[in-house]
Amino acid sequence: MKILNAIILLLLPMSVLAQVCNDAIPRNTFDARFEVDLADPTVVTDTATGLQWQRCVLGFVMDDNDGDPDYNTHSCEQPPENTDDDEDTGVMVSFLWFEAIEAAVEEGDGWRLPNIKELSSLIEIACHTPAINLAIFPDTPETGFWTNTPSSFGDNTEVWTIDFSDGQDNLNSKGTRFPVRLVRD
Repeated sequence: MKILNAIILLLLPMSVLAQVCNDAIPRNTFDARFEVDLADPTVVTDTATGLQWQRCVLGFVMDDNDGDPDYNTHSCEQPPENTDDDEDTGVMVSFLWFEAIEAAVEEGDGWRLPNIKELSSLIEIACHTPAINLAIFPDTPETGFWTNTPSSFGDNTEVWTIDFSDGQDNLNSKGTRFPVRLVRD
């Protein structure tokens, strides 16, 4: 029965699973730490670090919630693919490391891949699946995210990532695909 339950759990869409938080642990990424510009709710400023973050994963767009100014009600969605048969404009939401660097440059306006310390500052230590403030960073996938911090072990094929399923840092091959959350000073 345990095996059957495990298989069913793996087959469930991740959106069915809810974030788990321990109320005995004080929140370190509480809502008031972040300033959302209601005129442009796609960007948030972290008042603890002074950094600006894209609220949605690169490749997703924030819905406008019919003009609702409450930032807690916004969600991030993958844009619909182009239905024109002559052109494939499917949006990439996971990148090889080199593609992530290029995508940040293409985004322009000072956006870049965060370093490990910057991305780690978004980990919500009281929560997992995902380990992030979902009111500020809605619909964050429970997976690793690229940083621009290379391995310090002399292996230039690996880069540090943050896994937002549990908040752990990991070394991963640059040939692996992960989503990106961009930052700027």
